Amino acid sequence: MSMPLPNGGLNYDRYECCQNKTNKSEIRISKYDATLRSSPLRSTRTNPKFKYSKFKTRVPNCLLLVFLFWSFRFWSFEFVSNFVFRASNLFLTLVTVMRGTHTNTILEIKDLVCGYDSFQVEDITFKVEKGGFIGIIGPNGSGKTSLLRAITRILKPKKGAIYLEGENIRNMRVNAIAKKIAVVSQNPGISHITVEDFVLLGRIPHHQRFQFLDTRKDIEVAETCMDLTDTLRLKDKPVGELSGGERQLVLIARALAQEPRLILLDEPTTFLDISHQVRIMDLIKRLNRESGLTVILVLHDLNLAGEYCNRLILMNEGRIHKMGTPEQVLTYQIIEEVYGTLVVVGKSPVSSRPYIFVVTEEERKNL
Repeated sequence: MSMPLPNGGLNYDRYECCQNKTNKSEIRISKYDATLRSSPLRSTRTNPKFKYSKFKTRVPNCLLLVFLFWSFRFWSFEFVSNFVFRASNLFLTLVTVMRGTHTNTILEIKDLVCGYDSFQVEDITFKVEKGGFIGIIGPNGSGKTSLLRAITRILKPKKGAIYLEGENIRNMRVNAIAKKIAVVSQNPGISHITVEDFVLLGRIPHHQRFQFLDTRKDIEVAETCMDLTDTLRLKDKPVGELSGGERQLVLIARALAQEPRLILLDEPTTFLDISHQVRIMDLIKRLNRESGLTVILVLHDLNLAGEYCNRLILMNEGRIHKMGTPEQVLTYQIIEEVYGTLVVVGKSPVSSRPYIFVVTEEERKNL
């Protein structure tokens, strides 16, 4: 039912229509009515029970609820905190660049003290430039592995700080650290899965939230890393059935699958024969030279350290005893002082780098 107006429109806003006993309609028009222009569609409305205003209000509210429900996963607490965290990091980076203090340093350790109740490393201070190849050497129990654990945030510093690309690692998320630092340990810890699945574990830091399956990119990166380490032919073989050298190559492939900027290796040549030692060290050196990957590795073999590393950090009793080039660190005086054994230091006839010759007890008696 409609009421004609002088301007030809219809008063069609909020009203209620009810039938009385005489079948006559009583129309109640609200105080704040709106005049709708007459149109073929509106002028043919004959059902007064159609509540136009309520329909107009309910539809946007429903759409709003659907939108909020759909976007809830984007506006969770984790998303908001991550957004604020990234924005602050971007701001600090811009400030650093504007001040002209942006350097080529990827890792910086200042006055680090960490360790256990019975042993700790103290007063560790050094910088690692991007693309560097650093070897950490020293006697057993000198704190080499403890230093690596502190860099990866396994050990909490008691004093000092560790900065990764200018940011304190204590303020970084574990996922963010895993995208920049990869670790190659001595033991894979898993032996019942295939080589391909083991290498794909390195892609976990790059997974999105609620991602349970590997994407095509993950598989491509894993295959590329296996190809670089010559382990693609072993992808369907269980890790537990590999030899020591093959297992070490698979560990490196998994680390490379993280696409890190810094790789830490804890005695990668231990228990390997000379051919596998050279093969693994050549691979690491090639990755450092061609891809710009920064390398820090712990070694016991002083000749391998002197041949492949650009800088050496010699540790003794939890402290840095000497730091510099192989020529500066690998002298017979320093080696005898730290290791307590008599050696002769010469030069490699091929690379002219320091080469250590041991002196046996029988030969020492004849000196």
